[in-house]
Amino acid sequence: MAATQPAETRSTKAVDWVCDCGQVYRLAVKGDRRTLWPRNSAVGFSTHGLGTDDTCVRCGKPLAAASMH
Repeated sequence: MAATQPAETRSTKAVDWVCDCGQVYRLAVKGDRRTLWPRNSAVGFSTHGLGTDDTCVRCGKPLAAASMH
């Protein structure tokens, strides 16, 4: 799993994060909170974002492994 394309807006940092299955997410980190939005998902786009307690929209794997590294 790799993070790419870092961006920073005020105190929020964001990168692209890729699940092992290939599903790409935009990962935003603000303080201790991590939010993920699926990109180019076969099941659509989430306007509210997913937390790390959720699972991948493609493979169902927990998103807890998502990190800025």
